[in-house]
Amino acid sequence: MGTAQRRTGDMPARKQQRVERQKKQIKTKGGTHMDTLFMTADEVAKEMNVSKAYAYKVIQRLNAELSKMGYYTVSGKVNRKYFMKKVDYDEGKEKK
Repeated sequence: MGTAQRRTGDMPARKQQRVERQKKQIKTKGGTHMDTLFMTADEVAKEMNVSKAYAYKVIQRLNAELSKMGYYTVSGKVNRKYFMKKVDYDEGKEKK
């Protein structure tokens, strides 16, 4: 990509789509349900139909597991993909 293209404001379509998506996420304070990397206690509570206090306990347990595997965690939030995997939302099978 040349400097002339940058100066004129012309962006490739994929980059333009990404920029628009980022602007939308900023406007909605973190994006839509599946756009965000982490789930909050409110989201966990709604997904599991439990209290917010219990959701924090679930988050704490899942983050402890992630830490043991060497991942960095964010207090009070849990990685969405890991949460879905652990509660078996992705596979649709019954856990043993």
